[in-house]
Amino acid sequence: MEKEEEAGPVLPKIDISRIPPERLPPRGTVFDDLPADASTPPSIPQEEAPVAVSATVADAKKPSLEDRLAAVADPEKAAPAKGRKRATRERKSKIVSDDDDDDTPKKKKAPAKKKSTPRKKAELVPAALPDDLPADINFSVGDSVLVNTGIIVHDRLKYHTVNHMFPVGYKYRCKFTCVKHPKEKHMYTSEIFECGDLPLFRVTCECDPSQSWTTTSASSSWSQVLKTLNALIANPRQTCSIQGTRYFGLTEPDVRKKLEALPGANKLANYVRDADREAPDES
Repeated sequence: MEKEEEAGPVLPKIDISRIPPERLPPRGTVFDDLPADASTPPSIPQEEAPVAVSATVADAKKPSLEDRLAAVADPEKAAPAKGRKRATRERKSKIVSDDDDDDTPKKKKAPAKKKSTPRKKAELVPAALPDDLPADINFSVGDSVLVNTGIIVHDRLKYHTVNHMFPVGYKYRCKFTCVKHPKEKHMYTSEIFECGDLPLFRVTCECDPSQSWTTTSASSSWSQVLKTLNALIANPRQTCSIQGTRYFGLTEPDVRKKLEALPGANKLANYVRDADREAPDES
């Protein structure tokens, strides 16, 4: 009988799940001899250790699945810093070139608005008094004096209204609180001058001729007087409104009669004489 071949050494069973992954040899490693201690996992051959290390390094250089997905979603973030700058420049240059090739009309930018500078008010320069101005009459009206009636201007509508006439060269004097001595009343001179299509109304304090106010209405000139007084007195008035035609004497019945008797007064288009006004209903 043939002798039975001697069986090789019986290999013990090894539970691989109990061996840490870092101690397992690379896949495909062939071992000539098993270690005496079967419970100890075989060590990695020295000549193959560098292969495992190089494989680990190679695996580290390979982008992970997350990195590749991120690169697909946003190529700029996945690219290096220099690559991102280059990609940004290329994209901007492409946009510019696309705009140059576009034949659609481009909207022009609106010019920047210039800062508006406040306009200077035109100086009110009265014209010289006419040579045919009548002589002063110095007609007394109570404490006031009608110095000169002036000349009627009938060819310009602004020189009269329905209720009043504004003759050029007209001069009237009345008493009012003095701007130089606020506790006293002094005489003021009210005059009407010609300035093209508009009459000018000037009020001058006789106590201090440097205090003078010239505007385009009687009420506005006397309002300037009130504003000046309010800045001087301790208890100023709450309002600076005033009936300028009254202090110009244009509401005085005796003054109105003299003005209505002037040449050209009957040619005024809008003025209504006092005699033609309806009498108030006494009933």
